[in-house]
Amino acid sequence: MTHHGYKHEGLKEKNYAAYSTRETSENYEGVLFYVSPKLRVAVCPDHAQFSIQRCVGTRHGVARFEAFSYPTDIIVLRRLLHTRYGVPMGQVMQLTSGMPRKARNITTQLKKYTQRMLVSGIGAS
Repeated sequence: MTHHGYKHEGLKEKNYAAYSTRETSENYEGVLFYVSPKLRVAVCPDHAQFSIQRCVGTRHGVARFEAFSYPTDIIVLRRLLHTRYGVPMGQVMQLTSGMPRKARNITTQLKKYTQRMLVSGIGAS
């Protein structure tokens, strides 16, 4: 690390942060999309299940997320987002369109899916 606390100075200048493998991290690499700034959907490191996470505060000046639901199927994911977290069904369907039915199948489609979300601006907060 440098004296500024950044491993790579270029990240500071471009306002980028390195991806993290910690599910609680704001920069967790398994994040699929943000429903809002305080609610996001990720896939667990072993791709066994989806993870619905809420922002529960900050740690060292960075948002910290905690998982509250672990659906393995997209149908259950959609139902939970709508019924438990109050996300309108139209938004749920838009955010999850193109996702594989099971979380374990997301490995092969993760890059294509996240690129599509970035290009279309869906899920951006």
